[in-house]
Amino acid sequence: MENSAKKLPKIRKATLKDAEELRNLYFEFMLEISRIDPFYRQDMEHWKSEDSLHDIVKDIIKKNRQFFLLEQDGRVIGFVDALVKKRDEAYKIWKTGHIEAIYVKPEFRKKGYSKMLVDRAMEWFQMKGMGHFTVGTYALDAKARKYWERLGFKEYFVLYHK
Repeated sequence: MENSAKKLPKIRKATLKDAEELRNLYFEFMLEISRIDPFYRQDMEHWKSEDSLHDIVKDIIKKNRQFFLLEQDGRVIGFVDALVKKRDEAYKIWKTGHIEAIYVKPEFRKKGYSKMLVDRAMEWFQMKGMGHFTVGTYALDAKARKYWERLGFKEYFVLYHK
């Protein structure tokens, strides 16, 4: 009898070979964001350009940044962009782990895959010595806000835009 259950996706670090695919996923992510925030619409041409590919390549090789890819059956279906943010060393907490972006293709959502990506980013942050973590989302994105709150994140800073 065949097991019809799909295997869980695997998470791996992005390499330079993944740059174009990662750029394409980031473009999909930015398309979704631009529906919430019209400010990002002006950047969409950049994400189609070769310049964005060069930006991704530069980011992949940074020591304070890590992209983790979610892969199922040889196909990349999501990513998390994790980075170490540094503040002035005068602050008691001068380094934090920050999730810059997280994206799972729509057809693979509601399966716990984004939580898997967050958990992997948290492991990496802890290996880097981080004990504090941040993530940003839009005030109008109630679904995302609820998601982060379920994972234990608390609202602590509000940025106003005009």
